[in-house]
Amino acid sequence: MERPELTIGISFYNTTDTLIGLAQCIFAQTFKNWEWILIDDGSTDGGYEIARAIKDPRVRVIRDDVNRGRSFRYNYITQIARGDFIARFDADDLCHPTKFQRQVEFLRTHPNVDLVSTDLLCLGPNDVPLGRHNIKTTTHEEICSKPLQGFWISHAPMMGRTKWFRDHPYPEQYKIAVDYALFLTSYSTSRFANIPEPLYFYREYETHSLRKYYLTNVAVSRAIKEYAPSSFSSMEKHKARMARYLRIGAYALATVMGLQKRLISQRSSHQLSEEDRQVFEEAMKIIRNTKPDTNL
Repeated sequence: MERPELTIGISFYNTTDTLIGLAQCIFAQTFKNWEWILIDDGSTDGGYEIARAIKDPRVRVIRDDVNRGRSFRYNYITQIARGDFIARFDADDLCHPTKFQRQVEFLRTHPNVDLVSTDLLCLGPNDVPLGRHNIKTTTHEEICSKPLQGFWISHAPMMGRTKWFRDHPYPEQYKIAVDYALFLTSYSTSRFANIPEPLYFYREYETHSLRKYYLTNVAVSRAIKEYAPSSFSSMEKHKARMARYLRIGAYALATVMGLQKRLISQRSSHQLSEEDRQVFEEAMKIIRNTKPDTNL
């Protein structure tokens, strides 16, 4: 078997309901020179058996009975990856069949770029498209223009060079906001880019909670304290950290007032064009008609 150009690295935990759809999405990709590393991060719902049932020599399934978290798993995938590029992916999402092809071609033709992501198409229950999360940035300078506030690039769709991931491991003490910690520790010596098309289909609507929002913002505040460059003053760092706690308060108030869904919808406030909707529907037809060879 030829050496893969791309490693698809996915860690999953209790996502039995989405694993078959995920396999359909991966096998529907127009780019074929890949290996797929699937790590069962301590699942208890039978997901390992579903993953093991996929019959393709490009698929490697690894099991661990201990739930160690995304940072640990991503770093391990990086260590064992054989591809020149690594694609991150959340186990409960989908993407356009041309996503990997587009990103690989972008990295081939932009040798100075380390990471490239895409815009998101946000999905609600039953995979109904809610809208487009338009990042509005394409260059490194735009993406990293306000690092204490955030990086205008999505983590789940990103693909990068394997060497870059090995040079910039995820801080493993972070169980949440792992992307912000990674970007903050690496942006000053790296180059990021974004393809401004909704090639990643993000099932976000059921994933938000006050607890998760609280933990995320606390982790971001911690990352600012630990990793913000010395070029920022103590006062700038303090203001950025306090802003995170103000966000928690605002989200808590919105939850109490029943406005949580409105806040969530702001991520996908850009309405889909008719063209985007047609592209999505055609992509989903291809994915659903793809039948991976399994023992199920």
